[in-house]
Amino acid sequence: LLLSIIAVFGKMLAAIGTLGVKVDRLLIGIGMVPRGEVGLIFATIGLSVGVFDDELYAVVLLVVLITTLITPPLLRWRLGSAPRQEESIESIPVVVPEAGWLSVVDDEIKLNATPPNSQFLTVGLDCALLAVQARPGSELLDWVARLRNLPLAFDARCATQLLTILREGNERSWRFLEISAILDRALPEVARTMRRRHSNLSELDPTHSFEFPCVESLRSKTLISSTDSDALMFAAFLTDLESGSADTLTVIDHLNLDIYIANEIKDLLNGSRLLRAAVAREPIRTDHKTLSEIAQYLRNANTVERARLLASASGLQTWQDAALLDVTTAVKQILAHPELLEDSESSVAAMRLREVLEFADTPEIAERLKHAPPSYLLSRDTETLLRQARLVEPAPAPGSVRVNVQQGPQPDTWMIDVACKDRKGLLARITSVLANEDLSVLAADVATWPDGAVVDTFLVASQLRPSKEHLVDLFGLAIRRRFQIPRRIQGPIAIEFDNDAHPWHTVVNIRAMDQVGLLNAFAFAFAKANIQIHHALIQTTDNTAIDRFEVSDRTGRKLPAKTIARAERWIRLSEQKTNS
Repeated sequence: LLLSIIAVFGKMLAAIGTLGVKVDRLLIGIGMVPRGEVGLIFATIGLSVGVFDDELYAVVLLVVLITTLITPPLLRWRLGSAPRQEESIESIPVVVPEAGWLSVVDDEIKLNATPPNSQFLTVGLDCALLAVQARPGSELLDWVARLRNLPLAFDARCATQLLTILREGNERSWRFLEISAILDRALPEVARTMRRRHSNLSELDPTHSFEFPCVESLRSKTLISSTDSDALMFAAFLTDLESGSADTLTVIDHLNLDIYIANEIKDLLNGSRLLRAAVAREPIRTDHKTLSEIAQYLRNANTVERARLLASASGLQTWQDAALLDVTTAVKQILAHPELLEDSESSVAAMRLREVLEFADTPEIAERLKHAPPSYLLSRDTETLLRQARLVEPAPAPGSVRVNVQQGPQPDTWMIDVACKDRKGLLARITSVLANEDLSVLAADVATWPDGAVVDTFLVASQLRPSKEHLVDLFGLAIRRRFQIPRRIQGPIAIEFDNDAHPWHTVVNIRAMDQVGLLNAFAFAFAKANIQIHHALIQTTDNTAIDRFEVSDRTGRKLPAKTIARAERWIRLSEQKTNS
């Protein structure tokens, strides 16, 4: 510690050599602090000839390490707190040289004249592009350092320059933007991402912090000179930043892009996430509901193809690339046939509705079916739709329950329809009854109408037919009373929360050993975390429950990290003694 203090203050005193020159002496002293390879060389020689013992050699190594590590934060502190030394040049009339502000002479970038402060960002971006093949000259670097505190903001021209850097620049370009503090002032989210890459101890080659693999991949896959790829290149840039946890929406705001381009970039980013989620794991999700959601979100084949390019460039495996082609082909087929879209008058859901309405007994039941969710219409046969519509019409009063019990598709299986008014934790309350009655849920589906009426359908296993009247009493009591803590379930439980797999909701995939009370434990955890369930797909295969939930918070938005952590904590607690 003593040697480190001497090393630091010794360098500070050395800055006295700048007397008579108008400079920041403290900044120079801090810049001289690191004891690098020279100190190591002398220490190694001293050890080899016997002047140093092992203990003193270790002390010198520690001094080198300490002085090297403390210098960057000290420099950043001094650069941010030092008084501004910008020259007042805005009032001086400046004529733009015929050759422009910059020129390259002998592989060195030189200033042809001193630009006004208002041109700093434009000149800096031009210099970053020239830095691909040349190095900045001393006069240029002095000018950049002099204006290091100048606030910067993007305009349309600067955004175009950044796009050119994405297409034609390299690591040297981004290195210049970093050392000139352009990123810190104009795109702070990008600067923070770069610093996170620098500090990644698992990265053996820190020069990779200036690489953008998605952008590089797209360079070889797209016509980069075409203006049609502008939004795609920006989206690739933001995809690379997402890997560093950058706030991409804030970056888009800072770029000050045209609103149409900004919206196009957001659509491509979200479309790419949806496509990546569809091929994230086997089996590939190619069901009509998933493909229809992607088609409805992207809306046209051109956007689908560019979202595919972006997803492919973001680093997929070979089998995922092949699957991605199949998924996008299916999405394009849906877009080519609007009748396949769920919100179209000629959609499959609309045709299904017209077919069912022919058998409706009363105008009230017909009206109930007209307002049913499209996925509900497509997933049930006509007889089931009519039976459940009769059950839920008129809408049940709060606290009241109606129940149907039908023979299931297999022996010793039963289909239970539960109609009631929606309320907080409804699924948890209903499934608690099923668990207490030792009814194992093999499959389940949930439908909610805009007026709050709900029909929950459960396929359960039981040797005896469940009593309809008994279930009505139990369900009614469960809805009116407080939550019951679910029974303990046997693990392990695999949980995945995915905010990218759906445009509007968070998708929760849960896999666990099939057992009585499993669905109740999940529904209870969601209720305790204030999570709203919009759709649930419950399946059982080879004694393994595979459950998929589409959920949101109480405001209808995707789940934030705190809510996800709370839900997962409640699910994990179900593996322990829940009565604690």
